[in-house]
Amino acid sequence: MSSELSKQQRWTEEEILTLLSLLNENIEAIRAEFEADKKQGTNFAINLLSEAIGNDYTPSRVRGKLEHLWENAGPPGGKKMKASDPLYTFGAWTRTLPSLDAMFPGMLDKIALSGRERQE
Repeated sequence: MSSELSKQQRWTEEEILTLLSLLNENIEAIRAEFEADKKQGTNFAINLLSEAIGNDYTPSRVRGKLEHLWENAGPPGGKKMKASDPLYTFGAWTRTLPSLDAMFPGMLDKIALSGRERQE
């Protein structure tokens, strides 16, 4: 039972791509909410992303995954600030998650391609 639960809770690479692409797609609305009120803006972002991803990805799981990505793929020295500060202001890019490709090779290019495809 425990191994079934842990497998169910793991994020796939495709789900992470979807999460970060949705973050970038909605960054203007997220940034506006975040800059108006940090706490409400953070909740707005987490709820928006959770609903968009679906598949039982609760707001707490989305928040946890963004924090995990920030801690492991964020800039050196970035661990001193909360993930919400740069991610909810700028989105998921080389500047905010410079080591993302070390965790998931080619992910930054996939995010950029996803953004271009959504604009077309």
